[in-house]
Amino acid sequence: MAFDQLPADLIVHVAVQLCSGPGLTRMECTCGPWRAALRGPGREEMLWRLVTLQRFPRINGILKAKPTTKTWREIYRLQHCTVPHPKPKAEDFVLNFELKKGEQMLAEGAGQLVSPPVVQSESSEDAEDATDLTSAPLWEPEDAPKVLRDYWETEPSELSSLWNSEPTPKLSIWVTRDLRTAPLYVNVGCEDGLEGVAGFTLGKYEPRELLPEINPLGKLVRGWLLEALFEEANGSVILHMVSAEAGEHLEFEKAPGSSILEYLDALVPRAHS
Repeated sequence: MAFDQLPADLIVHVAVQLCSGPGLTRMECTCGPWRAALRGPGREEMLWRLVTLQRFPRINGILKAKPTTKTWREIYRLQHCTVPHPKPKAEDFVLNFELKKGEQMLAEGAGQLVSPPVVQSESSEDAEDATDLTSAPLWEPEDAPKVLRDYWETEPSELSSLWNSEPTPKLSIWVTRDLRTAPLYVNVGCEDGLEGVAGFTLGKYEPRELLPEINPLGKLVRGWLLEALFEEANGSVILHMVSAEAGEHLEFEKAPGSSILEYLDALVPRAHS
């Protein structure tokens, strides 16, 4: 008897003994009569249920908790469909910021994050992440907001009064991805002044705790703080994560920039297409 003339019951019996998803698929592809036998009424669901539970026994309990209308063939395929979660890129995000002194707006704008340069480790051939993430510059120094340019021309002592006198300037940052926006750094006061590209900047802002309900980084979220700098000269915002406690030499360790991206990825989930 030719193989394509075997009784349907015998073909199904062989498939049951084989009890393999790949094997069942290959049997279906052998010829038309075999495919018709394996896909006959009641047989197809029985066979794919058998191979699914053989390969993935926990599915039975899962379906009792949450039934589905999907076929057993679909259920089997879904167990193999692992959609990789793409790593977030700096360019996925836009930072929108406002710098205000009371009701006075000192500066505002929105800039896309820029991928940080890769820093080559001196002790290893492996490259390690840069620690800062920076938004794209928004202006040249001569085009900066007038209120900032005016203060650049004052004496340093007068300049500091802008930041230290009440109400002190507050920096707010929102992060956007796929047109979805979440607050990142709201009404945070200046902690220290630094020298920037074209003179004084508003400097370092008070570190803020990461949101406890967002925990993609495990211990990093519990032991690290987010800190921002605003560069007056070009309108860019710089983000970095610092350890909550200083080390032996009173220096605060910085986390890699990729950790900030993971935090932003969890803060503003990717929109489903």
